[in-house]
Amino acid sequence: MYFAIFVLLVDNMRGVLSTKDWGNIKLFHTQVVPWRVRILENTPVKVYCGSLSPVTWTYLQEHLPLPTEYHIEGNYSIKLMNLREYHSGTFYCHGTYINNDLKETTFKNYIMIHVKKHVDYGEVLPSQLIVSEGSNITITCSSIKPVEWISLHSKYKAKQDSSLYLHQITKEQSGPYLCRGVNHLKHIFQARSVIIVNPHIQIVPSSRLINW
Repeated sequence: MYFAIFVLLVDNMRGVLSTKDWGNIKLFHTQVVPWRVRILENTPVKVYCGSLSPVTWTYLQEHLPLPTEYHIEGNYSIKLMNLREYHSGTFYCHGTYINNDLKETTFKNYIMIHVKKHVDYGEVLPSQLIVSEGSNITITCSSIKPVEWISLHSKYKAKQDSSLYLHQITKEQSGPYLCRGVNHLKHIFQARSVIIVNPHIQIVPSSRLINW
């Protein structure tokens, strides 16, 4: 049963990640990883953009400056910090790639970030996250009863607040974390979060978009 769950998770990733090595990400030219994220307020979000040249980042209408604190990490990565609910929206990456005619061409792609003040019943936040090794991570699952967490590594029993705390997370702990709980209608549900630690980024020339 657990095997079937993780096969489904990999399928939802559209082939970008593998259960054999969750620490590797193939970043295609023009691609943004992750593509869509749901988080609680004040959760840092790291984003990668597949570009030949250093990228620029904008907000909402493609020309507005970023609305929150951020840190540029290398030519194609950014870390957004202190995000609040009113920051929810579309963040754009602007860069260049080699098209099918072997010419350098500009592109823009985006990440949609939904920032929430609380976790809804039957939901787990963050939905997915890329973090640095040694970080302390909290994954929250909203359930009316204590939940069970299942990962590739082991099972965890959450405390009364239904959160899973991962202290000084290691690269080996990368992967999906599945929450089993009971929602406000007293129905059993399953929801997952994917945590990737210090991924090795392999940039692959392609004009085809593959997002997760």
